[in-house]
Amino acid sequence: MPLKNLQEWTTSFKESRVQESNLTTGDFLSSETSVLVSGPPVLSASDALSTLIPIGLVQNFNINQGKQIFTFNEIGSSKPFMIPGRTRTSANISRILFDGPSLMYAINLSNADKEKVAIEEVPKNVGGLSGNSIEDWPSNPWDSSKVNDGTYPVSFNGISSDPGQFFINLRSSFFNKPIGLGVVLYDNESEAYGGFYLEECYINGHNMSLASQSVVIMENVSLFATNIIPLNPSNFDTQ
Repeated sequence: MPLKNLQEWTTSFKESRVQESNLTTGDFLSSETSVLVSGPPVLSASDALSTLIPIGLVQNFNINQGKQIFTFNEIGSSKPFMIPGRTRTSANISRILFDGPSLMYAINLSNADKEKVAIEEVPKNVGGLSGNSIEDWPSNPWDSSKVNDGTYPVSFNGISSDPGQFFINLRSSFFNKPIGLGVVLYDNESEAYGGFYLEECYINGHNMSLASQSVVIMENVSLFATNIIPLNPSNFDTQ
């Protein structure tokens, strides 16, 4: 919609708004009409709808961008020169922990094949370890189908998750691989507004806390991204 210039505003501010919008018809954006998605490390806009997996139960998401600005002064003047430097992008996600994929598991899912790869990368031959130490398991290594046949200790039967969806070991080499994370924005009329995608993200922090007064358990993940790109609304428009 066209924006007014200052001259147009001075002749109309008594009877009209500064900027006309669709708020009067209830057409606006909110967290209810936005969704956080996981995807491949680098996104191709042509297949965005087929590669992005919505992440549910997210309570909070925030993103921060910071650009270094170097200032230089010269002798004989108080007016500085400014030179832009590198930009750093980070994000934080808070999510409820439930009987299903944990947060670090969920944000590593780009498609069904990625889930299969994640499961297969968890070593199952616990006895010999086959060169893999326990520090390299991203999740519970005990296969629940093998617990009662004497292969693994029975004591793990009660906590075994199949296929091990509680990813908790950030030290695992599994998390040395980049992921993609995006936010898609719609208005309350289901029309696509836009969004952004964080490419080549690496998790740098995970925390969770338990409190006697809390009804749920929350997880929080922080990460860094090498690039942020805008998303074309036409690729997500459902109209």
